[in-house]
Amino acid sequence: MKKLFLSALFVCLLAATLLPAPVAAVQFPDVKDHWAVTYIDSLAGAGYIKGYPDGSFKPDNPMTRAEFTTLLISCMDLTPDASTVNSFGDTGKHWAKNYINEAVRQGILIPAEYPAGLVPDGNIKRSEAAAMLVRALGEEPDNGSLPPFTDLSAVEKSDYKAYIKRAFDLKLLQGFPGGEFRPFTDMTRAQVAKVLTDFLVLDDGSAPQPVPAVTGDITSIAIGEEQYQLSQYPVTFKFAYSSVPLNSITVNGDQLTVNGSYTFFANSPLGNPGLIINNSLYTVSKYTLSGKILVAFPESRIINSLEISGYKYNSDFVKLFVNSSNSDYYLADMKIIDEYTVEIGGKSYDLLKDRVTITLGDKFYDITRINLSSASPLILKETDRVIVEGMRMSDISAIFVDDKTLSLNDIDDIQFMIDKKMYDLDEVVIDASGSFTVSRKAFPFDEITMYIDGQTYIIEDIELYRNKFIFYCVKGNNEDFVLVNGKYYDIDDVEIIKDNTVYDLDEVLVIDRNLVRIDGKRYEVDEDFYARIDKKYYTINRIDFDEDLELVVMKLTETTAPSVSSQPERIIFYVDNKKYQDGVDNNTEIYVGRKWVDFDKITIIDPAVFSYDGRNYDLIGAEVSLDGDEFVVYDTSWTGYRQIFTLYME
Repeated sequence: MKKLFLSALFVCLLAATLLPAPVAAVQFPDVKDHWAVTYIDSLAGAGYIKGYPDGSFKPDNPMTRAEFTTLLISCMDLTPDASTVNSFGDTGKHWAKNYINEAVRQGILIPAEYPAGLVPDGNIKRSEAAAMLVRALGEEPDNGSLPPFTDLSAVEKSDYKAYIKRAFDLKLLQGFPGGEFRPFTDMTRAQVAKVLTDFLVLDDGSAPQPVPAVTGDITSIAIGEEQYQLSQYPVTFKFAYSSVPLNSITVNGDQLTVNGSYTFFANSPLGNPGLIINNSLYTVSKYTLSGKILVAFPESRIINSLEISGYKYNSDFVKLFVNSSNSDYYLADMKIIDEYTVEIGGKSYDLLKDRVTITLGDKFYDITRINLSSASPLILKETDRVIVEGMRMSDISAIFVDDKTLSLNDIDDIQFMIDKKMYDLDEVVIDASGSFTVSRKAFPFDEITMYIDGQTYIIEDIELYRNKFIFYCVKGNNEDFVLVNGKYYDIDDVEIIKDNTVYDLDEVLVIDRNLVRIDGKRYEVDEDFYARIDKKYYTINRIDFDEDLELVVMKLTETTAPSVSSQPERIIFYVDNKKYQDGVDNNTEIYVGRKWVDFDKITIIDPAVFSYDGRNYDLIGAEVSLDGDEFVVYDTSWTGYRQIFTLYME
């Protein structure tokens, strides 16, 4: 039972006694067309809140700290004891003193954050509410990168910015339609109704709903060994993607009709709706009728909520990890098949062999067994963490380079190059399998380059031991990379074109900004220079060597330069009138200037002529090597609007 006793002088929002019998939804005349009408009616219908004596709700009025604290403690199902100890100097005679003191005992309100007093009748700010809600859920503040609010500078100024980040991720406080968060803006009564509804979903597993008075031919539902009276338990059917709260159910032969609109059949293996009851979602293989009892035969079961250490969690927000790997799965994605078998993402896992892990707050638990007869079915074992988000130096135990260990105390900065972009340590997610996740995409560690104070290291292995990572690396070479328009590329992927001659970037010595040396000659980089990356061509706006990074840095603009735009996009090699090779690879060479050179170093001028190193050569009669086999070109053709070039060889 929850009771709120608020002084009539200060009452803006009342929480009433919750009764086990069905409660009719409360309708306020001034919220009919308001955006928050659903949340206000939901809380009022469940008995959490009431309006003003004149019957209005006044949804756009601000709410005070005392009112918000009182409601939050009530929603947590906590009854504060009378106390002679005052947590704040200005709350000793306040009507909400006991609720405020309880909030302090629960760690929801921190007196040190209000050195001048709580000012209980002052309006609650959005940033304060974010902190209180996150603490009430037992969650930790998140010091990672803030969401891209349009008023990010204001959020950065808030002492509660880490709580704002966590509240945003929990979808408790998402910001306004224009993208701003407004941390120092007062919360309205309507906004509080919204966030408390979402809070109850996270805390209890379901939004507050009045139990409807169900009419029709069925009085109870039996599933497994349990029987539920419809007068005491709200029931929801899931028809495809539609969730239908049960208001009436009628029977006509084997046909059952829900709410006069949705039908399914008893004793049928097909078309059976899912069943949500008592915070569990069941897929049902068959329904049968036994008098006024609807009997459901469950096929699988999904956990809707989980309670541990005095806190309840909605399974939609409980992260799930399979065999120590990061994923986008949540506990709600796990179907319970039997005591030791679950299904995740369409694949079955044996809990005796596979590791299925969840995280609650800052703790991790392996699911060891399913107790099918319990309302709290998960048998959990606390374990080491499986994933580290927002990495810090304190999350690293050791970094081994060959047979030596780097001194962690001497390291100022660690970054990772992932998919040609550089990420700071706190921007990556690493799991116990050694995979990195950025932007919801996973990468194995052998595709990652590690930068420590500007030095390159190749990761050979990663181990998560006693909740900290150990990196095993070998020293790399920074000059193997080039920074192009803010992205990192392997130096072998970038080519420089000058006078129709193609050079690997490692053949070009960068002397100074836009000053290079090629084959012993010095050049000012101008409009005659081009870069080629992944078969695309660019003008070079700037090329320089960064002494700190120890690599070449380039600023490029994509172009269709006349000297190179005529090059074919596809080259096909025929031998004795049969296709021998489609495309140029690392083992495709042509003999020119008394040496074999890579085929992609030449520029094709016309079907019979190519250019290399500033000179033109006959293509007819040239020698070509394909994977070590040598041939002579006797004819060529350029077709498809000059996109496909074919060489005929023997």
